[in-house]
Amino acid sequence: MKPALAHRDSRVQQRAVRPINPVALLTAAFLLTVLLLHHGSYTHDYIWRLRQIEVNKYLQQMAVGGFLFLSGYKLMLSKAEVSPKAFWQNRFVRIYPPYLLAVIAYSFTDYVYRQESLPSLWNFLLHASLLQSLLPHLLGESYRTLWFVSLLFCCYVFFIATRLLVARFWPYVSTVVLLAVIICSCRNVFAGWGVDVFIESFEVFVLFFACGMLYAVHQQKVQAFIQKNIKLYRISVLMVVGVLSAVKLAAILSGASEAPAFYYFNVIAILLTTIPLYFLFLSGAIEVTIKRPAFSQLIRRISTASFFIFLFHRPIWSVLANIWTGSGLFHSLYIFLVGLPLIFAVSYWGQTTYSALVKSR
Repeated sequence: MKPALAHRDSRVQQRAVRPINPVALLTAAFLLTVLLLHHGSYTHDYIWRLRQIEVNKYLQQMAVGGFLFLSGYKLMLSKAEVSPKAFWQNRFVRIYPPYLLAVIAYSFTDYVYRQESLPSLWNFLLHASLLQSLLPHLLGESYRTLWFVSLLFCCYVFFIATRLLVARFWPYVSTVVLLAVIICSCRNVFAGWGVDVFIESFEVFVLFFACGMLYAVHQQKVQAFIQKNIKLYRISVLMVVGVLSAVKLAAILSGASEAPAFYYFNVIAILLTTIPLYFLFLSGAIEVTIKRPAFSQLIRRISTASFFIFLFHRPIWSVLANIWTGSGLFHSLYIFLVGLPLIFAVSYWGQTTYSALVKSR
C-alpha cells in the first residue's frame, strides 16, 4: 500500500472510532427510554413488572428531566446574551409550528385511540395554547406526552427571568429552591379546592432545567473536579445511586412511599441519582466509541430528529395499532419492526426538512 493511501486510511479509521458527542449520545438514550416506556400502550407491555415497583416513573423523570437538563445547558451556552425578543422568535419558529401539527395529529389518532372519542374544541385550544402543564385536565383528558412542550415553554420563561442570575451560585440556587416550594405549595392549596394546577413533578422538571443552566456556567470547574477525583467520584455516584435506590424500593414494598413526606425524598433522590451521571458523560469521564460508522450515524440522526420523534411517535404507533389490534409476539414484532423504523424515518425527514425551511427563511 502506498504511504499516502495508508495515511488516508489511518485518518478514516480514526474518524470512525472517534467518541460520540455526549450530548447526542444522552439525547438518543433519553429518547429510546421514552419509547421503551410508551410501547406498552400499543402492544404487550414488556416492562410491566418494572411498573409494579415504579421503575417506570424513575425512568420517565430521568429521560424527560434529561431532555430539560440538556435544554437548559445548551440554551445557556447559545442564548444567554440574545435579546428576549430574538429569543422568543427563535424558540417559537423552531418549536411551535411542529408542536401545533402534533396537536392536530394527536386529536385524530392517539387521543381517539385512548379515549375512543375526539377531544372537545376547548380541550384542543387549551393544548394549542400550551397551557396543559399549568392546568392539567381542565377541559378534558390531557394529550399524552405533549405536556412536555408546554412545560418546556414554561422553562423558557424561567430562562429569560434568571439567566443573568445564574453566575451567582447561591442566590440562583436559593431562587430555584424557593420557586420549587411555591409550585408545590400552589398545587397542594388548589388541590384542596378541587382544582388541578401544575402537572405532577412540574417543579422537579424545572429543577432539571435549572441544573442544566447552572452546569453550563460552571462546567469547567465541575469537569476539572471530576477529572482530578475521577475514581472517588465514580465510587461516590455508584454508592449514592445504590443506597437511594435501595431505600426507595424498600419504601415501595412496605407501602411507606404513599406518605406525603416521601415525595420530597423522591425529588432529592431523582436529582442525586441522575445529574451526577450526566456529568460523567458531559465531562468526558465516560466516552462511548462505536467502530461501525453506521451505528454512530444512527445515533446522531436519532439525536437530530429527537424533537420530531418525541412529538409524533404516539400518533404513528396508534395508527399502526388501529390497523392491527393485538398483543401477541407477532403483533409486538409488527409494532417494533415496522413502527420504530417508520417513526425514525418520518421524524428525521420531518426535522431536517423543517430545519432547512426555517434556515432558508
